[in-house]
Amino acid sequence: MDSSSPEAPKSLFELSANDIDGNSQSLADLAKDYKAILIVNVASKCGLTKGHYEQLTEIHDKFSDKGFQIFAFPCNQFGAQEPGTNEEIRAFAQDKYGAKFQLFDKIDVNGEDTHSVFTFCKRNSSLHDSSTETTGDIPWNFAKFLINSDGEVVEYFDPEKQPEECIPKIEELLG
Repeated sequence: MDSSSPEAPKSLFELSANDIDGNSQSLADLAKDYKAILIVNVASKCGLTKGHYEQLTEIHDKFSDKGFQIFAFPCNQFGAQEPGTNEEIRAFAQDKYGAKFQLFDKIDVNGEDTHSVFTFCKRNSSLHDSSTETTGDIPWNFAKFLINSDGEVVEYFDPEKQPEECIPKIEELLG
């Protein structure tokens, strides 16, 4: 759905995003084999990086054959902690942590240039206050949104939550 459309998307899978190689990818196509997807804004030079990347890799490896995937979106908005190029980000994630999950192009998660994926996730999570129609910002690197097979946000986990704390909800979606 393009940005000129007045109607907000009903599913994350109506959107697209550029992968780490810069190729536009339909999220519906990428997600068709998954029952649960964890969307995360990542950074390579954050105090949370080591623990989060290790746990994200472990969770992905444990559940990927059961219908789970991680969509990781590098973001440099918090303390300039993701300064690298896409090639450097990929090498960091794959070589240092053995990450096999889906990496995307570096994006913004807050402000006027917020990527549509994060606009959707924030608006359809506990960051959105429907009584005032205001949506809060993502506070830091490694915010996590759990998405179901219909492309709906099931739960938001703030950056202070460790990825392993998402496991019960992931297992619930995987059935």
